[in-house]
Amino acid sequence: MKEIIKINCPSCGSMAPHDQRDRDFVCEFCGTHFRIKQTGNDLQIVPFIESIQELKTGMDRTGSEMTIKRLKEEIAELNGQLRLISPEYEKLKREAENPGLALKYRKYWWIGLVLALVLFIIAVASDLMGLGAFAVLLFIGSILMYGLAAQKAIKIKLISRRYEELSGHVIPIREAIDQKSKLIQKRRSLIDQ
Repeated sequence: MKEIIKINCPSCGSMAPHDQRDRDFVCEFCGTHFRIKQTGNDLQIVPFIESIQELKTGMDRTGSEMTIKRLKEEIAELNGQLRLISPEYEKLKREAENPGLALKYRKYWWIGLVLALVLFIIAVASDLMGLGAFAVLLFIGSILMYGLAAQKAIKIKLISRRYEELSGHVIPIREAIDQKSKLIQKRRSLIDQ
């Protein structure tokens, strides 16, 4: 059985019949749309626009909650990818930024050769065997240092190449995580409103 009540239209003031089971009310006289909200025995008449705004706010909230959930899942996936390559990336970064003494001073290797040659000439001219032996050792040491520096330079070049390759993966992943974290904060502020 329908329960019909009379409602005064908040817009024009006319009295109009309304079926209590309906949630919407359209005034027969002025055509204004309202939403009827029932709280216990009381009826509240809300303009349809406000009702739509409440619905939109609820949808925005639900959409934001779903977006936050999706973004958290995406961040977790990106963090998983980052965990796989991050240790190697950080190790290569340290090695590329700190090449060591042999590489740092490799441009001076020739000084040892010149010094060894001068000392050798002096040793032969002065007939000093000890100085000659020292000159030979200095010469061999300079050659070995150059070889070590050349080997280290090749290694650093390979390390730098791999580091740059990994940077092409790590940096965009970190930027995506930052961007998604900012979106989560933005969505949380929508929920809190």
